[in-house]
Amino acid sequence: MDLNLPKKRVMTANAPAWKRTLSFAIDILIIQFVIFMPYSGVVQRVIPTSRDFTQNYNYIAANPDAINSLIPAFAVMFLLVFAYFVIFELKFGQTPGKMIMRLKLQTEKKERITFLNVAIRNLACFPVFPLWLLWIADPAYLFITGSRLSDRLTKTKIIEEISI
Repeated sequence: MDLNLPKKRVMTANAPAWKRTLSFAIDILIIQFVIFMPYSGVVQRVIPTSRDFTQNYNYIAANPDAINSLIPAFAVMFLLVFAYFVIFELKFGQTPGKMIMRLKLQTEKKERITFLNVAIRNLACFPVFPLWLLWIADPAYLFITGSRLSDRLTKTKIIEEISI
């Protein structure tokens, strides 16, 4: 028996800033458990932790070699974070956070997403000057214009598919 129902139509729209922010928060939560938590033991072996920020700061200030010994671990962590975003966006057009929020990366001309597109979009993963300026500029630009500055530079956008 064929019901001859109309086909589901799908429209796309630019994803709202709140959905993009929530998808990013989900990704950060995943990164926290998958990447940062395994390295927390390495950091705790080098820097004795206490609940007091001042004590931690004083220890680090008095022992610069402690931080220097952690640079390779931090480099690996941030490379893994960068790889997380680049691999998911290159392979699937979306990270797990975007999948949950039903968002997708797309080029403005609906062309194939390139490695260069996703690499430039995710340069903010590296906490080095001047890239850390994107931590401020990208979210500010997103809430003012509806898209990230890095989206404008790479001619990409985050869309949501709406079924009708």
